[in-house]
Amino acid sequence: MSKKIIGLLVIMALHGCATTGTGTDVKDSSGTRHTLPLDKSKKLSFNMSGCKVEGGAIKNEGSYASAGSYGTLIATNSKSNVALDQYRVTCGALPAGGKASCVIQHIEGAGSFNDYGGAGCPDMHFKVTNFRVF
Repeated sequence: MSKKIIGLLVIMALHGCATTGTGTDVKDSSGTRHTLPLDKSKKLSFNMSGCKVEGGAIKNEGSYASAGSYGTLIATNSKSNVALDQYRVTCGALPAGGKASCVIQHIEGAGSFNDYGGAGCPDMHFKVTNFRVF
């Protein structure tokens, strides 16, 4: 059994899977700006208006460029830790020390139910899984 676990860990490492750590949130009159660390040198940022995820960008603070990147953004209820929505994140070519825009598409979950916030909009926590750079 331990050989299977070690094998799975090796496969995950070779494929470059990553789960983000704790991010930062900045709230203002137009909504909330979320920033999530992706690895040592990259950060994903996106805006929220109510519960609707809008726009995204990736910032590269490293010295290596990439042709593009993608992953899955998961929104959970921060109190119950229940997954609410999943989004596909696809980002363009990223120069060393630069920024690129990202497309964030809703792929699963409540979606339009939470689009405009209000009483039904829970306090949400975000993480990115299976983030890959190519």
